[in-house]
Amino acid sequence: MNVSRIETGRIIIDPQPTDLVALTQKTIAEMNPIFEKRKQVFTFIKPKDDIPNINIDPKLVFEVIINILSNASKYTPEKKSIKLSIEKIDKEVLFKITDTGYGIPAHQQHRIFEKFFRGENIMKHAPEGTGLGLYIVKAIVESSGGRIWFSSEEDRGTTFYFALPLTGSVARTGDKSVELTKRFI
Repeated sequence: MNVSRIETGRIIIDPQPTDLVALTQKTIAEMNPIFEKRKQVFTFIKPKDDIPNINIDPKLVFEVIINILSNASKYTPEKKSIKLSIEKIDKEVLFKITDTGYGIPAHQQHRIFEKFFRGENIMKHAPEGTGLGLYIVKAIVESSGGRIWFSSEEDRGTTFYFALPLTGSVARTGDKSVELTKRFI
């Protein structure tokens, strides 16, 4: 449903003054039981400087953070680490989520944001999944006026970055808001 709404431009973007650190902490609270169950070491590095409230759609940004964190957990073995940091750089707020997991094969990295794509190495470790999460994340970030990218090395881990403008997002009317989903396994 989310994919269809995003692709047809029917998704509502409802910017509100949002404390991104508090929103991130709420997301982390949702993920902590998963990190504990999987015996993963999670670290949150708060920004050194205050970040002003930004007019973004908190539901959409929550969806982005939870999706990337749940992927990081799902594709990181037990007792390995995951780290999330936030910082203000120039006219953006930069989120950086790093795992020490399976990584993405170099020859497949160009496809990571494609609909239904899943890395061949991941199919061995976690055969279930739709390959829609990062496609949705990219669409949300870009429709919010931001940008997203990553770096990865197979068997060493992946870092996803996304940046949101301090100027916030532009409101958009539509039929529906994003339906938040739980992807935890």
